[in-house]
Amino acid sequence: MNKLKVSCAAAALMLSTAQTAFATNTTTTITVTASVVAACSSLNASPIAFGNLTPAQSVSTTGIINVLCSNGTPYVIDLDAGQGGAGAAGRWEMSATAGVFLNYWLYKDAAHNNIWGTATGGSAASGIGSGSGQSLTVYAVTNGFDAFGAPAALGNYTDTVTVTLSF
Repeated sequence: MNKLKVSCAAAALMLSTAQTAFATNTTTTITVTASVVAACSSLNASPIAFGNLTPAQSVSTTGIINVLCSNGTPYVIDLDAGQGGAGAAGRWEMSATAGVFLNYWLYKDAAHNNIWGTATGGSAASGIGSGSGQSLTVYAVTNGFDAFGAPAALGNYTDTVTVTLSF
């Protein structure tokens, strides 16, 4: 009889913990989506300094434009004509005082063949974002002359060129 009581108790315990069996099942799905969009989150540029030069002295130097765009994002970087304005095609002008200018040029290449900037008759630079910072070199040259072809007057010359990133 004790054996029967234990067997009945065990059977009752098993029935109470057993899962209920269902006659049918139904399922559904969950749609998971994401869109990775083109994005550029950073743009900065280093100053371009020609240093001290004498009138009619040709000097070359460089500056850097840094850009950070998401991987695969096409971008374009353009330069405007600066506050001094553009002289002849491809030429910028720094000013010391009203009407006193120093010519300079900005290029995309070290050989100084490709003017950088659509506002000065050149072209913009383009690239594809990598997801990491990318640096583009600006090659700058001055010939030490003013807009009229005369050796530049003594003075401290400056200009501000706007860099535009489009993506």
